[in-house]
Amino acid sequence: MDSKIALALAPAHQLTPDSIRAACHLYTSSEDLQAQSIGAELAGQLSFMRGDVTEANRWAERAIDAGTEMVDGWRHGERHVLEAASLLARGSLNSFLETSEDSLQRCRHVGNWYSEYRLLHLQLHLATLQDDRKRCAELRKSMELLEPTIPPLFLDGPLYGLGKFLAQSEEDIADYKASTARSIVDHLGPIMKTGFVTAVDRPIMLNRIYALASLRLKRRVGIKRRFDQAIAFADERGWIIEAAIARVQLGEVAPSIKMPRPDTSEPEELLERLGIKVAPLQRTASRAIVLSLRTTALTTREQEVMNLVADGLNLHQIAERLKIGLETVQTHAKNAKAKQGMDKITAAKTAAMITTARSKETSTIQD
Repeated sequence: MDSKIALALAPAHQLTPDSIRAACHLYTSSEDLQAQSIGAELAGQLSFMRGDVTEANRWAERAIDAGTEMVDGWRHGERHVLEAASLLARGSLNSFLETSEDSLQRCRHVGNWYSEYRLLHLQLHLATLQDDRKRCAELRKSMELLEPTIPPLFLDGPLYGLGKFLAQSEEDIADYKASTARSIVDHLGPIMKTGFVTAVDRPIMLNRIYALASLRLKRRVGIKRRFDQAIAFADERGWIIEAAIARVQLGEVAPSIKMPRPDTSEPEELLERLGIKVAPLQRTASRAIVLSLRTTALTTREQEVMNLVADGLNLHQIAERLKIGLETVQTHAKNAKAKQGMDKITAAKTAAMITTARSKETSTIQD
């Protein structure tokens, strides 16, 4: 049994095109209930990553059937995670919260720490989108307490850990370190070539994250195509939240890739109705643009000032926030803009460009 499981896990965790075939073979060829359960679970996870929710649910049922005799109930939470992820992606937030909370109780009752962790991850995704910082802190603390109980292969592997990596990547795109964006591109590039374009337990598209990281590295060719693929994939599956986010962020980066800015009022209204904050999503895209313009490393204080400018604060507000003089802030902003090749643009115009990437001055900045 162990050798068969190993053979199935190897390609599955590398996200190769043969992953589902290997998982299905493990399920059909083994007489051991645990091996069958693992094979069915992997097939379900990978089907979901392909975007085939119906097939994923079928495999989740088989995994549960095969795992009913397992004393710890480890596989029983798989269907609940898939259902919760689908509800969140489709914008059914009340049903998502109800389902995830009920599933969390079930997982805790049987000691299914891993499925509990993934459900918390989904809740964290929603809390992040809604900019509920208190809730985010509570969920992160709960997840940290669970992490020591989960095997590294499940916690950090390319199959199961991909959602966690994407979540962190969305924050890291706005990091001033170019190496961070480069590591995102290097990590996601090989996975995207396999055709797996979603995370198992987080409805976040690789194409969108990859596009922003590429933009951060001044790789502007193909940015629109990546966003278009993310939007088409989400629209096809009814994943309205991700489709709206992709449309909003494409609108932000449009001027920098020399395309007309599309009307994003409809997706913005949709997200706002769901309690999802649009401004942070816009700032992530806008900051990626500004960071791609940088030519010389900034000092720590210059980075702080430009981060606050990117968040929409004016120089007076920045001075108050950092508790330093206005003239000092002006000096840091001037030096930072000069290093970024932006020395001929006023502070007000810089703030407008960074915050919304919509001003006409954006078109005057050369790649």
